[in-house]
Amino acid sequence: MFEIFLARYVYFFVVVLLAIGLYGMLAHRNLVKKIIAMLIFHTAIFIFFIEGSVKDDAEAPVILPGREVVAADYVNPLPHLLILTAIVVGAGIIGVAFALLLRLHRAYGTLDEEAILGIIGSELPDHAASSPEASSPPTSSSAVETDPGGGE
Repeated sequence: MFEIFLARYVYFFVVVLLAIGLYGMLAHRNLVKKIIAMLIFHTAIFIFFIEGSVKDDAEAPVILPGREVVAADYVNPLPHLLILTAIVVGAGIIGVAFALLLRLHRAYGTLDEEAILGIIGSELPDHAASSPEASSPPTSSSAVETDPGGGE
């Protein structure tokens, strides 16, 4: 039993990383911590995908002249290329996520998820208003738009 665990220790490591990432995304209120947890989660998926494509006693897929080509002797490069592409796409997504967090912090002064939702909820118009002023169209003085992001 212990030999099987030693042979598959990477999968145990992947499960631990998946659990850490999932816990971080669900349990933390800070949006930066949620993004870092997402990074941990998708790194675990990358490791799982690469580990699943490991082939013992295989060579790089370089075909030399004068040598017989047997497909079973070579490692499939496709999973590695897919993960390399996923890493590049993930880096772009993380960059956009941090840019959005910067805008959120400038607009609301916090990165706490519940505080931002509370601020957004308090800015929404009250749908239960029964006064005639609430149903009238806004005047020019009340329709002034403000840019919470600092005008960038």
